[in-house]
Amino acid sequence: MASLPPSPSAIRAVAGITVLQVLAVIVTALVELFGPDGGFRDVGLHIFWLMVMVIAVLTSGQLLRARPWARSVLITWHMLLVFSFITIARLTGLAAWVAVASSVLALVLLALPTSREFIQDRRSEIFDD
Repeated sequence: MASLPPSPSAIRAVAGITVLQVLAVIVTALVELFGPDGGFRDVGLHIFWLMVMVIAVLTSGQLLRARPWARSVLITWHMLLVFSFITIARLTGLAAWVAVASSVLALVLLALPTSREFIQDRRSEIFDD
């Protein structure tokens, strides 16, 4: 297999944004856990989000390796975040709008021609072997 070019900066930025969002959600969960109320109100929901976050971080690594499916998973992740945080923006305020803005930025970066070409180039390399 031939040596492939490194991932473009847009792809690296999306991976970084995703990891930072996951860290922010973890911090938020810890604040809720150790806050004055002392615990999660809906444990099942937190378990679901924990699984989604693990998938998002693992997928970010695969995006850097130009796995075609990783781009689709991260587009879905960022769209889910946009809709989720728009829904709770009234409760969380500025933090929700920062999350929405970062996810929209990630979606735009994934739509750039350099990002699509990077995935396409690697896909042809995989299928040629």
